[in-house]
Amino acid sequence: MWFKDPIKGADPQIGFRNSCARDVVELVKIGNHDSAPFNRTDLIVPFFRYQEGFVVAPSYHLSSCKIEKVMTTIADAIFCYLTNRTEFLANNRTISTEQFHTRFCLDQNMHVGYEKLHNSLGKPRLEYAVVRHPIERFLSGFIDKCIKIAVSVSVTKNKLNDCCSEAKKVEKRCFGCNGDMDCVVENLYSVMVNASTTNFTHYHYEMAHFAPQTWYCNFKDHFHHYVILKFKEGFEGASALAKEYDEIYRQAGVPDDLRQEIYAQLLGKPYFLSAYVTPT
Repeated sequence: MWFKDPIKGADPQIGFRNSCARDVVELVKIGNHDSAPFNRTDLIVPFFRYQEGFVVAPSYHLSSCKIEKVMTTIADAIFCYLTNRTEFLANNRTISTEQFHTRFCLDQNMHVGYEKLHNSLGKPRLEYAVVRHPIERFLSGFIDKCIKIAVSVSVTKNKLNDCCSEAKKVEKRCFGCNGDMDCVVENLYSVMVNASTTNFTHYHYEMAHFAPQTWYCNFKDHFHHYVILKFKEGFEGASALAKEYDEIYRQAGVPDDLRQEIYAQLLGKPYFLSAYVTPT
């Protein structure tokens, strides 16, 4: 039964482990998909094992793959709440107000590597990932990591007479392009082409935030094992996505009272209400 919801609508229909996904992925992997109007030889590879980070709740055999700029902070908060609820609440933490740098559980629930994830969760497993329209994700990341940072660096340098080492370090982010989108895209393209041809998988600030979502989670080999949720904006979108989250947690066996709190907190998260604020 759904919790009280101000937006009326049908219960979510989630395609768990969609068998059709395997066929589509295989077509893309072998290069037998239509890439018009783009020349396929100029495109970066669609699948590459760059980042594989997961938050886990072992008691529920549940995991969420972390894709930068797609609700990673809220995922950290939810899984912290699921695995460490007493301490989380005792420290006056709430899911909707957690911030990345001060998040309560830090990386306690974090696993790196798809194989290690499976060893931790055992069977049966329920694995999900949230994806976002790639242009919306890029714009969100560009505003957050390139525009806001360029402005903050300028202010900091003016205040500190250009002597702040941290400001100088941050100034180099987004390839030192100072908010120039063409500059960022050109440099990003070169970095990603190099990464895929040299099998570079180390952390790279710009690539970590802007790499294609298919470069995460080992989608190359295991896309069909995931439940894929699509990020939705606005209040109606938040309501629909919150219901989809709840259906996953219900199937994982999360108790009703915990699910109800997660659902309410998701509806209270302000980043759903605006198009290009930053759902990290």
